[in-house]
Amino acid sequence: MIGKGAPGKQGTAATHGAPLGAAEVAAARAALGWQMPPFEVPARTLDAWRRAGARGAEQRRAWQTRLDAHPERNEFTRRMAGELPDLAALRADLAALPADKVATRKASERVLDVLARHLPELVGGSADLTGSNLTRAKGQQVMTPADFAGTYIHYGIREFAMVAAMNGMALHGGVIPYGGTFLVFADYARADGPTLLALSRQNLPPLRQAGENRSAQGAYRLVAATAPRQVVLVATGSEVALAAEVAAQLEAQGVGADVVSMPGWRRFDGQPASYRADILPEGVLKVSVEAGTTMGWERYTGSDGLNFGIDSFGASAPAADLYRHFGLTADQIAAQVAARLKQGA
Repeated sequence: MIGKGAPGKQGTAATHGAPLGAAEVAAARAALGWQMPPFEVPARTLDAWRRAGARGAEQRRAWQTRLDAHPERNEFTRRMAGELPDLAALRADLAALPADKVATRKASERVLDVLARHLPELVGGSADLTGSNLTRAKGQQVMTPADFAGTYIHYGIREFAMVAAMNGMALHGGVIPYGGTFLVFADYARADGPTLLALSRQNLPPLRQAGENRSAQGAYRLVAATAPRQVVLVATGSEVALAAEVAAQLEAQGVGADVVSMPGWRRFDGQPASYRADILPEGVLKVSVEAGTTMGWERYTGSDGLNFGIDSFGASAPAADLYRHFGLTADQIAAQVAARLKQGA
């Protein structure tokens, strides 16, 4: 019964979110036979709790003794403290990865192979899409009911359960969890707020190798204009390569063009004003390129900017044909940018 013991309000919503009031509190104390002053715990209650808390003391001491004697004690405490090992060798292996044109899901698999070799606490998985997500690194053994030693989990078609389990692992400590699914199913993970890498099926040129995590700032200048800057091309994901092609065409015409990779709007919005002004300076044309809705990009391109994207639904064709149909080719974008600049002049 909600509010049990408060004689005038028990069993009603009045006890749910509002104070009982001095008179009702006094009546409840009398009804429950509670004589202790406010915020004072009776000794017998405290003693009972302390006896309950002491029940595992011997088991805790035995566990600590085993840990102290274990040959990998330092490794265990490192992982539980969330401390990373020396990453020099890991960084060297990442820098040595091939720079060929591959799908970014394949590039991700290559990175996972390196991470899994150097970070034994890495625990991966997928919601029944391992073959498509490429989330299982070489050498990762599958965790099964009969063998918990594996570091890869087949979650089945259970995205919500997967991310809930990953949150639990991260909160517990000692492991670094990751999981994979298709982007459309990531809505099942939305309430847990993960860091998300949206990876492509199509092959893309590598535009930046291992190094500083510039994505943490939400947006960064990937390519700086060679000629005097007249335009800033802003893109995200696979469209960054397209923006780089546009910039190359414009530079060949003597038009200085920056390319800004913007993987995270919210991250960028949280940067200092000076940084944002440097990345998106005043007085130049700003152009967004994304093979999705143009909605929202105007906050960065302004009312006089250009926004290239897809604001309709239902077209179906090979990707190259669709890009041409929606004006998402380097030739088409560069021509419109040049025309706008000419109008402005």
